[in-house]
Amino acid sequence: MASLRILRVGSVLRADIARFVPEYGRRKPGGANRSHDILRNMFDLAIAWGHRPEAASSPCTGIVPYRRPPHWRLHGADDLARLGAALRQREDESPVCVAVVRLLRLNG
Repeated sequence: MASLRILRVGSVLRADIARFVPEYGRRKPGGANRSHDILRNMFDLAIAWGHRPEAASSPCTGIVPYRRPPHWRLHGADDLARLGAALRQREDESPVCVAVVRLLRLNG
């Protein structure tokens, strides 16, 4: 596989980007999406500045960002019971903070 570091701007193909994003995403999902944005902007500017022919278009066109798995979970009854107990303990110390946490919990 050709590395993107050694390719000239005019010779990068859509297949190179399509191969790069998932490979990098397996190691660094956020980095893959950020690099996809940077590459897209870089190739758009390369076309605008005449370093890449307009007919070649951007190789990032049509490449979807790396799909990251969700990293959240739903709170169970035990979690909510512990949160409620902790909030009741702190209610006298800082009622405003407790109210904010309860409001956030209700609104998601």
